[in-house]
Amino acid sequence: MRLFAFLIIVSLSNTFLPAHAQKKMPKDAGTLPAGVNRTPVPHNPVRRDAPVFPPAKKPMDSAAMAATSVQATVSYEKRDSAFIGATNRYLFIIRQQNQEGIANDTGKIVLVPAYDRISFFHNKDSSCTQWEGILKVEKNGAVGLIHFSGKPITVLDYQDVSLLPASCSVTHAALAVAQVKQLGKFGLINAKGEVLIRPSYDQVLMLTDEQGKPTTPEIVLVRKQSKYGMMELRSGYILKTEFERIEFLQHIEKEVKGKTEKELLLRLKMNGKWAFINLTTKFQSTPEWDELLAFNSGWAAVRKGNKWGFINQEGKNKISCQYEATAGFRQGGAPVCKNGKWGIVNTDKKEAYALQADRMEFLVQPEGKRHYSDYVLSLVRVERNGKTGIIDTQGREVLPCEYDLLEYIPRTGSLKAVKDGKEHFVALPDVPAKK
Repeated sequence: MRLFAFLIIVSLSNTFLPAHAQKKMPKDAGTLPAGVNRTPVPHNPVRRDAPVFPPAKKPMDSAAMAATSVQATVSYEKRDSAFIGATNRYLFIIRQQNQEGIANDTGKIVLVPAYDRISFFHNKDSSCTQWEGILKVEKNGAVGLIHFSGKPITVLDYQDVSLLPASCSVTHAALAVAQVKQLGKFGLINAKGEVLIRPSYDQVLMLTDEQGKPTTPEIVLVRKQSKYGMMELRSGYILKTEFERIEFLQHIEKEVKGKTEKELLLRLKMNGKWAFINLTTKFQSTPEWDELLAFNSGWAAVRKGNKWGFINQEGKNKISCQYEATAGFRQGGAPVCKNGKWGIVNTDKKEAYALQADRMEFLVQPEGKRHYSDYVLSLVRVERNGKTGIIDTQGREVLPCEYDLLEYIPRTGSLKAVKDGKEHFVALPDVPAKK
């Protein structure tokens, strides 16, 4: 009787089992039935060694962090701080459990500690406002830039990212650039993190003028081994890395339709010879001179071998290289030396002052931020027969050669003079006497 009841129960249980449980699964159960297709999952493996930014986390203040766990204890060390004008608040670099993040001056965690190292990229330099609020971060030996909100600016894949100090002085924030290092080579990025020059050079630097400020237009020089090239940031115009030197020569001001515009001239050295290029007109001369000085009144002094001459801005000879020395061209004339005697040559005639002086030099040198009038810049100190006088670059006598010493005093605009052992001051004539 009991056996009969057991058999009835087993029979009924098999009747109510699902169909798939009643059916034996095939050996290839992982495949689909015939005629049924499945779109394959694309194979896109992630490099295990590829540095990535930590996943973004919602910022929270200390109270919210503490509320996430009864045992949570929020304590951190303030390591550095900077005032961020865009937020009108101070930001603090904080350190917690060997990781660094950002908090503001209310104690709110702006960036959860997730990096090995954080620093303010603009180094709190008030002249670098275009980099304000940008952080340099390091994770597992890789370096990148992020906004303090956590938004990545560059890939986290550089050996280093560093400021080019001269770029802090650029007039447009869009032209702010930084140097990046990757695999031992240097390149350039802009403030958006876009790569302007791939990291493939031994050196990257901004070209500066005589006052240490970025040129206009802004130029970045690159060096690969012993050769230099350049890129103009505004236009993207480049010179290949084929020059031994690229140097600032001068800015030239020109009146164009009632407005003053600047033209930038650079010196280029190739195969031991100097040339120049005007980056406004893109005129480039032939490298043929052993020395090349700045242009003034449209002329520049050049040297071939041991002789000096003068060229114009089209690179054409105006006075052939025949002089032993020169003080350079200025205000329409230049002191020159030939056969041991000095004279003046100018644009109007080759010799405005006969070669009869023992020595000549310009009275003042316009160095730094000091500015002189055109008249003062045209004055030349002359020595003849042991006495000193002054002429201008047109060869006209300003003071006769009868003084033992003549020294210009910028503060008073007069000359300190010594004559017959007595010291006194001499005022410059308003208009030099004509010859």
